[in-house]
Amino acid sequence: MVNALSEQLEVTVWRNGVQTSQTFRQGAPVAPLQQQPAQPEDAGKRGTELRFLFDKGIFSEKYEHFP
Repeated sequence: MVNALSEQLEVTVWRNGVQTSQTFRQGAPVAPLQQQPAQPEDAGKRGTELRFLFDKGIFSEKYEHFP
């Protein structure tokens, strides 16, 4: 859902010493999926990171959410 509502979305996954990432704009991939060895400081890291920018054409008001 985030991809469909985002102007841009960056996804990064760390697993088994590999960093996999892909960027999307308006829901479409900008480039193929990229894999590379994790940086030394991230060698044992596992998890997923999503960074996105809401599409201003869909969200006309500013929304903030703080847990």
